[in-house]
Amino acid sequence: CWYRLEGVANIAINDAFMLEAAIYHLLKIHFKSKPYYGHLLELFHDVTFQTELGQLIDLITAPEDSVDLSKFSLDKHHLIVVYKTAFYSFYLPVALAMRSLSASLESARKTAAIAERQAADRALLLREMQHRIKNHLARIQAIARQSARGARDLAEFETIFGGRLSAMAKAQDALTREGGDGSDLRGLLQSELAQVLDAGTADEVLAGPDVRLDDRQTQAVGLVIHELVTNAMKYGGGFDRTDGSGAPAEGDRLRLSWRVAEVARERWLELDWIEPAARAPRQGSENRGGFGSQLIEALVEGDLGGRFTRR
Repeated sequence: CWYRLEGVANIAINDAFMLEAAIYHLLKIHFKSKPYYGHLLELFHDVTFQTELGQLIDLITAPEDSVDLSKFSLDKHHLIVVYKTAFYSFYLPVALAMRSLSASLESARKTAAIAERQAADRALLLREMQHRIKNHLARIQAIARQSARGARDLAEFETIFGGRLSAMAKAQDALTREGGDGSDLRGLLQSELAQVLDAGTADEVLAGPDVRLDDRQTQAVGLVIHELVTNAMKYGGGFDRTDGSGAPAEGDRLRLSWRVAEVARERWLELDWIEPAARAPRQGSENRGGFGSQLIEALVEGDLGGRFTRR
């Protein structure tokens, strides 16, 4: 035995401590970053304790300097075999392998779960994209039918239909600028009024609090404002009567205001489009239920669930 060598003696006790400490030092170097590092330490401590119990039973039963076979029995032999030998020679390597495999399986399960969530997210995005495309196509078809019924010839249809598609594009641009999470009402109105007013004048005719619109509301409100701007240009509502500087005369200027009101415990957006200088349209035209007005009513009452009134 090691302790019997010359010059070793009780130093062997310290050597044993160093060997045990080396085990935990190696575990720290190679496994500290692993999620199961704490379980490994616990496993080695448990096996060390069980092995020391088995060694103690062996020493008590058959000490080297005084062997007494009367103290020996099959039960004690079983305890010695299990605790002194089986735990470190069989149980420990198997437990270490199973612990490592368990960690690998857990990692694989997490990876599979992440992949499954990502696949579900992609499927959801695909369904959402398909839904949005169908909605856009349905809206474009409706606008095409509405424009065709109100146009006298192909050239007028192209003008009307192209303008309405442009309004949809501007509404989509407003959504894109805001990261796809709705849009700002004032910015949407400014982009539509920019067709007929410079930026400074367009900002002056607008009055209202900050309001966020979702995707559907942005598209609907953008088309409504486009129709109102088109009507205003046709009937001279604050765009063709100027004060000499190119801007609308003060008394004839268009005003566009909005506010948020609570009706029956629900928040409603109330928007007023005021044209002091608007000329009365001819019989059967837009202001008396023409195709543009019908589109506005369909958008406000159908898409937005609101009410549209003219005075």
